[in-house]
Amino acid sequence: FGNVSEASIEWKFLLSDRLAVWGDASRRTMTYLGVDSNKISVAGSPRFDRSVKSIHENDISFGQRRLENITVLYASTHGMFNDKAVRNMNDAVIKVCALDKRLKLFIKPHPLTSETDIIDMQKDKHSFTLLSKNDDILDYIPNCDIFISAGSLTTIDAIIQNKFVICLKFKGWEKFIKMFDDVPIIYKASNESE
Repeated sequence: FGNVSEASIEWKFLLSDRLAVWGDASRRTMTYLGVDSNKISVAGSPRFDRSVKSIHENDISFGQRRLENITVLYASTHGMFNDKAVRNMNDAVIKVCALDKRLKLFIKPHPLTSETDIIDMQKDKHSFTLLSKNDDILDYIPNCDIFISAGSLTTIDAIIQNKFVICLKFKGWEKFIKMFDDVPIIYKASNESE
């Protein structure tokens, strides 16, 4: 188990008889690094396999979802890199969701979110449910209708599960969601009005 890139030369010294990789990109990188292609098996990603399983368990497409009591799951992030941008995003999501009584907002703080930031979010507690930062967000994604993130890896889980995804791209946070810039199935919101 470890990082897979062309700079990961430690794979050149592989002692195992077999190597399981997540996908073709990893297989190609390992081959580039000199790992014998006959030793490589593409096994998939346990994390994303769990998401695919959730799709089949719920078996509901976006067009069939109800238009009342819409569950919104917001995967908030921590302010380690830009505290002001994170507060602006949190405030905007809470404010906008409070405008429509059909929206039931659940906020899952990032595990690195400080207790001060969590207390700050709780000021408007009446308009949303604050989940524990220690919970696994993967348990909540299958039950949401709309998934909002600030570039979290869990955005991929929501896409796989056919959720309507909003990725926040507020000023000062653009570089953190760059990986989703070219994904056409995600709506990108640059400010509160969007």
